[in-house]
Amino acid sequence: MGAIHLQGQNYGFLRKVDNATEALRLLLKLNAQSLETVLTQTAVGYMAWTLEPDVVTTSPLKQKDLATATTPFYLFEAVREDFSQIRVPDLDQDLVAIQVTGQFYSFFKLEEEPDKVLEVVGRLTQQGDEIAVAITRKGYAICVLEPDAIASPARPAAP
Repeated sequence: MGAIHLQGQNYGFLRKVDNATEALRLLLKLNAQSLETVLTQTAVGYMAWTLEPDVVTTSPLKQKDLATATTPFYLFEAVREDFSQIRVPDLDQDLVAIQVTGQFYSFFKLEEEPDKVLEVVGRLTQQGDEIAVAITRKGYAICVLEPDAIASPARPAAP
């Protein structure tokens, strides 16, 4: 089985998809199954890899271990009610946000094109930002973790 090694974990090859739209659909499906997934981009499309905690390597790892410090991101379908207003200590204004696993992610950018979504998410996660992507009727709402945020008493708003 083909595999990659990322941050001390082995991921087995699952599937190749041709474009970003298919990649995001596949990630959404795998997330629903609670499968930890890594997505890599190649010249011919995207490769999806799933965590294989019990895999034993049959050949020595090459020095090109993918040790890049990346951060996972959340991807899910959202409805208007999933969005709310938050306050953060360093701003005087409320921010639009979404809550995921008990933490608030402020709205950063709305993207319509899946290629752009993966580009922005890749850049932000490589910088160490924790990201949530909410699929909405208007596109993909890219949101960034706000660890010190608190809920605002304002009414919900969607991007």
